[in-house]
Amino acid sequence: MPQVKEPREGWAFPLRSQKAHYFTEDGRSLCGKWGFYHGDVEQGNDDSPSNCTACKKALKRKKHQKAK
Repeated sequence: MPQVKEPREGWAFPLRSQKAHYFTEDGRSLCGKWGFYHGDVEQGNDDSPSNCTACKKALKRKKHQKAK
């Protein structure tokens, strides 16, 4: 049985999505629209216009809470 690559945090384009969504370690998007993603993710570029607006807002809140 092939090993499944564990998801990392970052931006990715799920199938049939026009926008990139931010996925957490558990493979879920921050906006809640995408429940599961396995694949390569991109770090940085958080303000790209091709990113999901809800994910961008949630990521800013998450980073702000982490900084406290």
